[in-house]
Amino acid sequence: MTYEDAKKYCHVRSAIYRESKRIRFWKNHSVKLDDRVPDEDKLAIDWLEYDPREEADKTVHLVENQWHYPILTKYGFEPITKKATGFVRAYLYKKGDCEVRCVTGANADYWESLNPKSLGYWGNLESFLESIANGH
Repeated sequence: MTYEDAKKYCHVRSAIYRESKRIRFWKNHSVKLDDRVPDEDKLAIDWLEYDPREEADKTVHLVENQWHYPILTKYGFEPITKKATGFVRAYLYKKGDCEVRCVTGANADYWESLNPKSLGYWGNLESFLESIANGH
Protein backbone atom coordinates (compact mmCIF):
# COMPACT_ATOMS: atom_id res chain seq x y z
CA MET A 1 0.00 0.00 0.00
CA THR A 2 1.17 3.56 -0.53
CA TYR A 3 2.28 5.78 2.32
CA GLU A 4 -0.75 8.06 1.85
CA ASP A 5 -3.16 5.08 2.01
CA ALA A 6 -1.41 3.63 5.05
CA LYS A 7 -1.59 6.98 6.79
CA LYS A 8 -5.28 7.35 5.95
CA TYR A 9 -6.43 3.84 6.96
CA CYS A 10 -4.23 3.34 10.02
CA HIS A 11 -6.16 3.14 13.29
CA VAL A 12 -5.28 5.81 15.87
CA ARG A 13 -3.77 3.17 18.21
CA SER A 14 -1.80 1.51 15.43
CA ALA A 15 1.40 2.12 13.55
CA ILE A 16 2.51 1.98 9.95
CA TYR A 17 5.74 0.49 8.67
CA ARG A 18 7.48 -0.50 5.49
CA GLU A 19 7.63 -4.24 5.00
CA SER A 20 11.23 -3.94 3.88
CA LYS A 21 12.36 -1.94 6.93
CA ARG A 22 10.12 -2.93 9.88
CA ILE A 23 10.50 0.46 11.61
CA ARG A 24 7.16 1.39 13.13
CA PHE A 25 5.74 4.88 13.02
CA TRP A 26 2.91 5.16 15.54
CA LYS A 27 -0.07 7.25 14.50
CA ASN A 28 -0.86 8.43 18.04
CA HIS A 29 2.26 10.56 18.50
CA SER A 30 2.89 14.21 19.35
CA VAL A 31 4.80 14.69 16.08
CA LYS A 32 2.83 14.23 12.83
CA LEU A 33 3.66 11.22 10.65
CA ASP A 34 4.72 13.48 7.75
CA ASP A 35 7.35 15.05 9.97
CA ARG A 36 8.76 11.71 11.17
CA VAL A 37 8.74 9.54 8.05
CA PRO A 38 11.76 10.08 5.76
CA ASP A 39 10.79 11.59 2.40
CA GLU A 40 12.31 8.71 0.39
CA ASP A 41 10.15 6.22 2.31
CA LYS A 42 6.99 8.16 1.48
CA LEU A 43 7.39 7.09 -2.17
CA ALA A 44 7.47 3.35 -1.39
CA ILE A 45 4.48 1.06 -1.92
CA ASP A 46 5.30 -1.61 0.69
CA TRP A 47 3.56 0.13 3.62
CA LEU A 48 1.58 -1.99 6.09
CA GLU A 49 -0.37 -1.36 9.26
CA TYR A 50 0.72 -2.80 12.59
CA ASP A 51 -2.28 -3.19 14.90
CA PRO A 52 -1.27 -4.27 18.42
CA ARG A 53 -4.85 -5.39 19.06
CA GLU A 54 -4.34 -8.30 16.66
CA GLU A 55 -1.53 -9.68 18.81
CA ALA A 56 -3.42 -8.98 22.03
CA ASP A 57 -6.41 -10.93 20.71
CA LYS A 58 -4.13 -13.98 20.38
CA THR A 59 -2.77 -13.76 23.93
CA VAL A 60 -3.33 -16.81 26.12
CA HIS A 61 -4.67 -16.04 29.60
CA LEU A 62 -4.26 -18.66 32.32
CA VAL A 63 -7.21 -19.13 34.65
CA GLU A 64 -5.02 -18.62 37.74
CA ASN A 65 -4.43 -15.00 36.68
CA GLN A 66 -8.11 -14.08 36.39
CA TRP A 67 -10.15 -12.10 38.94
CA HIS A 68 -12.61 -14.96 39.51
CA TYR A 69 -10.07 -17.70 40.24
CA PRO A 70 -9.33 -16.89 43.92
CA ILE A 71 -13.02 -16.34 44.65
CA LEU A 72 -14.31 -19.56 43.12
CA THR A 73 -11.48 -21.78 44.35
CA LYS A 74 -12.02 -20.42 47.87
CA TYR A 75 -15.51 -21.97 47.69
CA GLY A 76 -14.23 -25.28 46.33
CA PHE A 77 -14.91 -24.80 42.63
CA GLU A 78 -12.55 -26.47 40.19
CA PRO A 79 -11.65 -24.62 36.98
CA ILE A 80 -12.58 -26.69 33.93
CA THR A 81 -11.22 -24.08 31.50
CA LYS A 82 -7.50 -23.86 32.28
CA LYS A 83 -6.68 -21.15 29.73
CA ALA A 84 -8.46 -18.98 27.18
CA THR A 85 -7.43 -16.74 24.32
CA GLY A 86 -8.48 -13.29 23.22
CA PHE A 87 -9.90 -10.00 24.42
CA VAL A 88 -13.04 -11.59 25.85
CA ARG A 89 -12.71 -15.00 27.47
CA ALA A 90 -15.02 -17.49 29.16
CA TYR A 91 -13.96 -19.84 31.96
CA LEU A 92 -16.07 -22.69 33.30
CA TYR A 93 -15.90 -23.89 36.91
CA LYS A 94 -17.61 -26.88 38.55
CA LYS A 95 -18.37 -28.03 42.06
CA GLY A 96 -20.58 -31.10 42.20
CA ASP A 97 -23.53 -30.37 39.93
CA CYS A 98 -23.09 -26.58 40.22
CA GLU A 99 -21.50 -24.85 37.22
CA VAL A 100 -20.37 -21.23 37.01
CA ARG A 101 -19.13 -19.56 33.87
CA CYS A 102 -17.13 -16.33 34.20
CA VAL A 103 -16.62 -14.04 31.24
CA THR A 104 -13.85 -11.49 31.41
CA GLY A 105 -11.99 -9.14 29.14
CA ALA A 106 -12.78 -5.97 27.25
CA ASN A 107 -15.95 -4.62 28.89
CA ALA A 108 -17.01 -8.08 30.01
CA ASP A 109 -16.61 -8.99 33.68
CA TYR A 110 -19.66 -11.00 34.59
CA TRP A 111 -20.57 -14.47 35.76
CA GLU A 112 -23.42 -16.86 35.08
CA SER A 113 -24.42 -19.83 37.15
CA LEU A 114 -25.86 -22.58 34.98
CA ASN A 115 -27.05 -24.60 37.96
CA PRO A 116 -28.65 -23.00 39.96
CA LYS A 117 -29.63 -20.35 37.41
CA SER A 118 -28.30 -16.90 38.32
CA LEU A 119 -26.05 -14.20 36.93
CA GLY A 120 -24.29 -11.01 37.96
CA TYR A 121 -21.22 -8.85 37.77
CA TRP A 122 -17.87 -9.48 39.43
CA GLY A 123 -18.80 -7.51 42.55
CA ASN A 124 -21.55 -9.90 43.63
CA LEU A 125 -20.02 -13.28 42.77
CA GLU A 126 -18.80 -13.95 46.31
CA SER A 127 -22.17 -13.14 47.89
CA PHE A 128 -23.82 -15.57 45.45
CA LEU A 129 -21.31 -18.29 46.37
CA GLU A 130 -21.92 -17.64 50.07
CA SER A 131 -25.66 -18.00 49.53
CA ILE A 132 -25.34 -21.38 47.84
CA ALA A 133 -22.78 -22.50 50.44
CA ASN A 134 -25.38 -21.69 53.11
CA GLY A 135 -28.05 -23.60 51.22
CA HIS A 136 -30.10 -20.65 49.95
